[in-house]
Amino acid sequence: MTGVDLTESFCEAARQLTSLAGLADRVTILHGSALSLPMPDASFDAAYSQAVLMNISDKLGFALEAFRVLRPGGMLGISLVGPGPVGEPYYPLPWATTQASSFLATPDQIRTELQAGGFEILSLHDTTVATIETFSPILKRLETEGAAALGRTRRHRGKCKGMADQRDAQLGRPPNLHDRGARAQARLNEKAIAG
Repeated sequence: MTGVDLTESFCEAARQLTSLAGLADRVTILHGSALSLPMPDASFDAAYSQAVLMNISDKLGFALEAFRVLRPGGMLGISLVGPGPVGEPYYPLPWATTQASSFLATPDQIRTELQAGGFEILSLHDTTVATIETFSPILKRLETEGAAALGRTRRHRGKCKGMADQRDAQLGRPPNLHDRGARAQARLNEKAIAG
């Protein structure tokens, strides 16, 4: 198994964790870009990308490079967050601190780029509705009860919620966590096959 990451410190952390898990003889972690993978043509039977495409503007370049390193008939699985039903999310988010480094794409856009890169789409599972249904009660609870700070008990939540509302006001954001969460809850799972 081979893993690739653009950030060297993430590669080093992955190497350390792999070693601690006793898998260093079976897992290789490489520093590199998904747009220029440091491996030869047709070197893998399968590839998986999780939470990467949100940071890549060149989706076609990603598809072409994945296609290049897969053997004929190879499989590509992708899991990513896409734009929600009400537009751009509020930042910062786990994958981007600002909109300048976030490149969300709809399921149709991803499908088009993968097909242009040579892939046949075997399945596409858009989990937008299920994700919103799952997270809406959690966000509603956070909105009404606030989030507990690490190491704090439930009775401290009101104080934390007030601090979050103040931060939102300073940043010019509405304090409605439910609305904020719904904007970035489109998730997409793609399985494609290299022709």
